[in-house]
Amino acid sequence: MNLTNMGRPLTSLHHHLRCPQSCIITLVRGLTTMEKLSVATTIPHLRSCNEECAEPVEAKVKGTIPKWVKGYLLRNGPGLREIGEDRFQHLFDGMALLHQFEIEDGRIHYRNKFLRSEAYAKNMKANRIVVSDFGTRGCPDPCKNILSRYMSYYSFQSFTDNDAVSIYPIGDQLYASTESTCIRRINPTNLDSLESVDMNKFVAVNTQTAHPHIERDGIVYNLGSNFSGKGSYNLVKIDPHKKADFPNAEILCSLPVRQRYYPSYYHSFCFTENYVIFVEQALVFSIPQILLSHFLGRPFCDSFSWRPEYRNRFNVICKKTGELISDKFISEPFAFFHTINAYEDDGHIVCDICCYRDGTIVNALFAESVIEVQQKAMEGKIHETKYGQSLQSQARRYVIPMHNQSPKSGDNLIGLKNSQAKAYKKGDEVHLDFEPLTPMATNASEMPQINYHGNNGRKYSYFYSLTRRDDYLAQLMKCDVTNRTSKIWSEEHCLPSEPIFVPRPNATSEDDAPST
Repeated sequence: MNLTNMGRPLTSLHHHLRCPQSCIITLVRGLTTMEKLSVATTIPHLRSCNEECAEPVEAKVKGTIPKWVKGYLLRNGPGLREIGEDRFQHLFDGMALLHQFEIEDGRIHYRNKFLRSEAYAKNMKANRIVVSDFGTRGCPDPCKNILSRYMSYYSFQSFTDNDAVSIYPIGDQLYASTESTCIRRINPTNLDSLESVDMNKFVAVNTQTAHPHIERDGIVYNLGSNFSGKGSYNLVKIDPHKKADFPNAEILCSLPVRQRYYPSYYHSFCFTENYVIFVEQALVFSIPQILLSHFLGRPFCDSFSWRPEYRNRFNVICKKTGELISDKFISEPFAFFHTINAYEDDGHIVCDICCYRDGTIVNALFAESVIEVQQKAMEGKIHETKYGQSLQSQARRYVIPMHNQSPKSGDNLIGLKNSQAKAYKKGDEVHLDFEPLTPMATNASEMPQINYHGNNGRKYSYFYSLTRRDDYLAQLMKCDVTNRTSKIWSEEHCLPSEPIFVPRPNATSEDDAPST
């Protein structure tokens, strides 16, 4: 395990570092000569961890880790990709593996453990994949008769609890999560899996994002979908300061699903000091197909559909009151997983998002497609692949004018200086045209991170992300969103993970850059 400095930033999710300060280090894995011959091994998400490292081992460090960095850096993601003779088919799939990097005095000790979810227990007991995941079909339980299987699926109780996406705090506890309503408390010291909490028992949601936003006072905001009745998108607020059996959870706002049987898919949302912005995208899923897929044991992504005629809708919600301020802001359709940051500026809301051309990105992330793209990219023939263009992403800026002063349909409503984004009134709607922050290129920007504690929901200047070289190998990018410039870090035979910003004590600038 190597560690490399990249300016002043660290790799993983920012609030997983349990220390009072923060730096940017990125975890880098070197490839052996044998591994350089294999395409699959150069894609970390396709490797399978077949044995836990439950006791800490000291990592080899290349470079320098600041002495003031002290604590646990926790990470979460798919780790076990093979069970018996079965293999998970999509990059989003695989049994959750928790990683711990204990950092002190420039040294690192590493350990990992699989999350002990019900899905993990069932799969391991059967020695095959019996619980369907995002893109992998599980074999239905042969012990269930058709009626009991139908009732279980119809009640949406069979969504996986394989919390393999992120870790976030609720009060002084940490929870692993995915897009189902089940989250699981973990012990950050030894990585033990503790009790599971089903948010569906507290608020009316059947799914929720794995990327909630955490206020500086610890209040948690998240978005979840309710499939019952006509369907709704629910903004959930969790106040850990209020006493309850589980930290107090309430629905702050409920928005109707516009296409009753085709709710929007979403993985994250925008968040400012006063607003929540929910981007209802044209990548949707079919409720009837979800029921059928669960009944037949098909993967969740079988229900996805790209509906560009729906376009993308920016819903602006007041955090304080839960009031829907406006749902009239529309853009041309794009697909996305991760937002970068959002903030308010002189009567406008600025939303920065990592965007894809269309919904084919979901199919492009199947393992066989990713291997094909990387193989062809290394040969300089990426244009020959089916999903080469689907993997092209771009950091974009959408600006929402909250004043709407001009009644004329042809006037640009954006009044911000140094902004190329545009907004035009079209009937009773406002059409948003984006401003590019990076070029549209193969994996130009993904897994973005910012100085979260200092700048989440506030005006900012920098984000850090993964990007790809021409041969599709990973590298790191630091993007200056003010000047629209980027810096790239890359090293031969090294595979960096996504960055995390860890601010230095008494830092005086957003990126803690030394003065020149």
